[in-house]
Amino acid sequence: MICQSRSESALTLLIESLRPPWVGSRSLKCGPWDGSGFACDSADGKPKVFVCVAGELTGPASEPSPRKGASIVLRSLDQAPGGLEDPSRRQAVLEAIAKEGRLCHKLYGVGRKFSVEWTVDAEGKVTEIALDAAIWKASPEFADCLTGVIRSYPYPKSSRTVFLNLAW
Repeated sequence: MICQSRSESALTLLIESLRPPWVGSRSLKCGPWDGSGFACDSADGKPKVFVCVAGELTGPASEPSPRKGASIVLRSLDQAPGGLEDPSRRQAVLEAIAKEGRLCHKLYGVGRKFSVEWTVDAEGKVTEIALDAAIWKASPEFADCLTGVIRSYPYPKSSRTVFLNLAW
């Protein structure tokens, strides 16, 4: 689940149930769960100051130690040898980011296709992101969400700078 607050003041959220929407607030007027998300207005009527969407995110299979009878140990991305130069590793990273990016897409209802390119240095840090300028104009909140996903992803260290791109 991804939630974002546009409130200028701190919000107090409560875990209210084990079923969606899970969270609520005494200071917000939250709409119903629509099957994939919900939005809350402020007490003074400002719309969508807090929004959440849910989707399935699956990471790479990993196991801290072999199960009884297992002959191999699966490694997570950050433990596997090699960096983003490895095409299969790069593809796994792009698929994970694409899933999170689709949650941003769902959260802000961006209906058009777009692409994004970014650079990851040898230390696994994002150094540049190029997102279609039309997206920034149409939905700066979506653009912020997407660039946040890209910047916060735990990229593996590589032997060189790597250029990545995705189109949705």
